[in-house]
Amino acid sequence: GTWTALAWAGLLAGSGLIARRLSKDRAVVLAEWRDPRRAPAWFLFPLAVCVASLALLRVVSPFHPAWRFLFALLAFVAASSTAFLLVVVARLFLWPRGERPDAQVLASPAWLLPSAAIQALGVLAAEGTGRGDAIPFFGALLRSAAALQLPALAATLLVHGLILRAWPLRWRAGSLRPDQWINAGAQSITALACLRLAEAAELGAPALLSAGALRAVGAGCWLLAAAWAPLLLAAGWARHGRRREPLAYEAPNWALVFSPGVFAAASAALASALPAWARPLAWAGNALFGFAVLAWGMNTLALLRTAFGISDTSPRKGETASPPA
Repeated sequence: GTWTALAWAGLLAGSGLIARRLSKDRAVVLAEWRDPRRAPAWFLFPLAVCVASLALLRVVSPFHPAWRFLFALLAFVAASSTAFLLVVVARLFLWPRGERPDAQVLASPAWLLPSAAIQALGVLAAEGTGRGDAIPFFGALLRSAAALQLPALAATLLVHGLILRAWPLRWRAGSLRPDQWINAGAQSITALACLRLAEAAELGAPALLSAGALRAVGAGCWLLAAAWAPLLLAAGWARHGRRREPLAYEAPNWALVFSPGVFAAASAALASALPAWARPLAWAGNALFGFAVLAWGMNTLALLRTAFGISDTSPRKGETASPPA
């Protein structure tokens, strides 16, 4: 029906844009894949495919023949693109043609995206565990996600440590940018993957750790994400509330939508995995989900203003308008 048409239209449109970019700007794309500062951003593609697949799993029945094929195709696209991009990233370390990634380059939220994409595959595979016979390829995806779970967690913690090490000892709210929300998002999606894989392990799915150990790791990652949230909210208030900086559109600002949304999902999963006294954890997630919806609306408005050439030319606080020429 309508959902099927929208899903296929989105998949075809996204694939067409990627194919057009690869064919038209091949030299630029190859240069980005060789640049350790820009290559990790390509993991946003499989991450977006996983998020779209998870959304579809919640609103449609995957047992319908047309949906079985679509979910298998989406899982294959996400897994194959992630595997290809992991090879691209590995070449930056093993056979670099330019700058080799060092600690300073790795201390960037963008380097959390490869692990986030792997963890998103784990969430997608775990969500489809009970439908393994209905959706082809999900069984292999679950085994692959389980095998990559610990390396992805280790990479997340390594980059996280490098980011914290690169900070000045005296923290300043203005030093945090919107893309730093990926720090919280990577920990949140790792927590969600651990909790979902723990549920799958209890159903007999393959896992490198026991269900209890996965839940403990998930709880630890959730705590790290929760520690980032007040710092990032304070940074946003210092930038836009106190200094009155305008809300201009920037692509990294979408991290303000993704990360709180994933934190809300991880909070709900953790609250359901713990005893009744932990139910209020879901409230913190719901609060940040409301913030994610607000950020989505404001970022979309800023995008539309940019697309139509509308800009705020009013003087900032402490400035005077320049006279016309």
